[in-house]
Amino acid sequence: MNFLFATVLVLLLVSPGLAFFRAYYSDVFSIRYSRLTVTDQLFRSVVPGLTVQLIAFWCIGQFTPYYVRLDLIGFLLLGAKEDNTLRTSFDNLAVHLAPIIAYHVGLLMLGALLGWGFRRLVRRTKADRRFRALRFDNAWHYLLTGEILEMSDQKSHSTIQLKEASHISYVLLDILIKLEQGNTLYSGILERYELGEAGNLDALYLTGAHRKQLLTGTGDEPTEVRYYPVDGDLLVIPYAQVLNMNITYFIDEKTAREEGDTEPEGEPTIQIEEN
Repeated sequence: MNFLFATVLVLLLVSPGLAFFRAYYSDVFSIRYSRLTVTDQLFRSVVPGLTVQLIAFWCIGQFTPYYVRLDLIGFLLLGAKEDNTLRTSFDNLAVHLAPIIAYHVGLLMLGALLGWGFRRLVRRTKADRRFRALRFDNAWHYLLTGEILEMSDQKSHSTIQLKEASHISYVLLDILIKLEQGNTLYSGILERYELGEAGNLDALYLTGAHRKQLLTGTGDEPTEVRYYPVDGDLLVIPYAQVLNMNITYFIDEKTAREEGDTEPEGEPTIQIEEN
């Protein structure tokens, strides 16, 4: 019983850290969090969780009529040797149960708010594009949004490096897929993408799509035919069928020029090939 109670108490102490990391690795950047085991999540949450707790202890003592009995917390964690001490600790919990619950709920909200705010700060200052240590695991996001062009350490075959990925008007994908009747090239504007549970690319969604089938001529060279429009509003391509993919970023040159961004020599392109 003492071990179980101590375990619950430890979880409560580090819970603000859990909320911090869950909010920080959220939205399109939730891959790293989903890959962590429960043990990893707990260990990563110790430092931010205890930091928030210590700040909260100080604030409560300074600005409220309450104060935190650290000695009682120690008794509950380590187990008091005397029954009277243990009884006193539980009596204090029963008397102040409502404020204790409110305290922990508030810390969970604070931890989540700090995690969300820190992620916003990293993204707004582009610290994840400048420093590899702060870079999120979702490499596809950086590639398909064009933020890869903002990375000074990224050696690509693109003709430019952008200061602002927001200057990209749209992203055009040329996707070669393997079908039973032969290889087919699809071209269209990227609308969105889906990731699998392991963080791998699962599907691509294109608008304004066109296709052309690559036929093999007598000289074993592909014979190109003209593009045909694909009927429908949205074309979904499973990434498992993709042989290779070419990405072209179309820049809003007027806005880029007005804001002093690098002007492209043509449109920047990146090619991805599957083994």
